[in-house]
Amino acid sequence: MGATFYVVATAMAVVALALVAAPLWLAGRRLTAAGSALLIVVGVLALYPLASNYIVRSPAYLAVSQATTEEEARAAVEALAAELEDQPDDYSGWRLLGRGYMELGEFPPAINAFRRAMAIGGYDDPELKVLLGEAITYAGGQGFPPEATDLFIAAYAEAPNNAKAQWYAGLAYAALGEPNKAADAWEAMLRQSPPENVAAVLRERIAALRGAAVGDQPPSGAISMIVTLNASLAGQLPDSARLYLSVRNAEQGGPPLAARQYEPSALPLQVSLDDRDAMVAGRTISSAETVLVTARISMSGDPLGGSGDYIGRQTLRLSELNAPISLQINEVVQ
Repeated sequence: MGATFYVVATAMAVVALALVAAPLWLAGRRLTAAGSALLIVVGVLALYPLASNYIVRSPAYLAVSQATTEEEARAAVEALAAELEDQPDDYSGWRLLGRGYMELGEFPPAINAFRRAMAIGGYDDPELKVLLGEAITYAGGQGFPPEATDLFIAAYAEAPNNAKAQWYAGLAYAALGEPNKAADAWEAMLRQSPPENVAAVLRERIAALRGAAVGDQPPSGAISMIVTLNASLAGQLPDSARLYLSVRNAEQGGPPLAARQYEPSALPLQVSLDDRDAMVAGRTISSAETVLVTARISMSGDPLGGSGDYIGRQTLRLSELNAPISLQINEVVQ
């Protein structure tokens, strides 16, 4: 509860006392005036908790909402996490904690926080479903896990006018091989007049899903690449292995701007990633100046990867890109 509230509340109480008690005092009825003043104060204190819907928030809760730097956000998130251990049923607190972890790019703890909020009372909250689906998707880093797909589609069904639900439902339906449903979701989003950079991506994707021609120009933000595996790493891979390609903003980090996955047997692979592979509306390859392109063979198949994986990386400026890049997987993750 901020200082402004207390100043206003105090001023209103003083006015009430002046209007009621002052005339009695001036009329010589001082005992009555004092009693009236006491009654007003006690009455306000007694009625406020019953009549007000204001929820008192802790300094840690407010700090997460008001943080302006990563250092401030990290300290606030840690403080709120510690506080919630003593207040395990605080739905809003767990929900905000999850958002705080998302801002820091710490997706596994964000998943845990959102799950706690959902268990407390968020099964009917479509926005929470989207947040949890986002965290699960970003934690994987590539594609859409089945749970995230189900969450996005459920959120869209419950809140068909929610822009984030529309966006992710489109991606989920496209991943499930249901192009018409994906196009329907994005057309609904387009009708809400999103920013032009988002609208352009939507129109291009809708046209492709509907089977319409999108012109002879290459898609925006296209990065063509030839991905190969260094001969020194060639050999038998476990059946669980998966090849993950991703493009990230090299200057800002965060979730991938574009991502795909393949069987390692597809190598050598010639492929192009572009703005149509975006995972977040408006956050596309063409929105960055410098990108980090990564090819990773995850031995476990887990998108997060681990020790023993094979990886290849290349940083490049989009303005200098005029031909396919050669990306070789040539390192072993320690």
